Amino acid sequence: LNAAILAMQAVNLQRESFRDEDSVRVHGCILNGGTAVNIVADTVSLEYSVRARTMSAVTDASKKIDRSMKAGAVATGCSVEIKTIPGYMPLIPAKDTSVIVESMKQVSGGKYPLAYEDSNVHLTASSDYGDISQIMPVLQFYTGGYSGPLHSINGNVTDEYLAYVVTAKMFALSAYKLLKNNAQAAHKISDSFSPAFTKSSYIDYLSSLRK
Repeated sequence: LNAAILAMQAVNLQRESFRDEDSVRVHGCILNGGTAVNIVADTVSLEYSVRARTMSAVTDASKKIDRSMKAGAVATGCSVEIKTIPGYMPLIPAKDTSVIVESMKQVSGGKYPLAYEDSNVHLTASSDYGDISQIMPVLQFYTGGYSGPLHSINGNVTDEYLAYVVTAKMFALSAYKLLKNNAQAAHKISDSFSPAFTKSSYIDYLSSLRK
């Protein structure tokens, strides 16, 4: 347990080395800290998550986490086993937002609060569409019709029309605008997109993170 606590402190001391522009987020918890207060723990398990604006920043922070775990073990004479698995990749929003903006204006008529991901803004959140955005153009938009924090038991739908119908109209109209005229708008967005990975290199990269 002392080794684990020392490792966690070492992780916290790494934070000042994270660059502001990389938006690094490191957080963890103790999954198993022992069985009783008067018994020295045979094993303590920690779990940490690393998120950042770029995969190079994720890799850098991950190495520092590993280094911190080793430091806690070395200082206390313990052993350490580190298992690394890939998580969600950062989002790269599509730069051409014209289709979604046009759809928003037509559907909302200025009546509803709508928003989309700005390619110049990083929100620090992560999900599986971040992985997709590394390979193909992706843009996430937001409607509304709910109250309370996201991912919380206090989240409630307050406007069913806005939450369900307006959102469906946004998807339908955006799809129509992308596909009309032989998908001219879709081709324009696709042609101007520079993927960070191909499908095969993405799979290879994820495999390399499992260690």
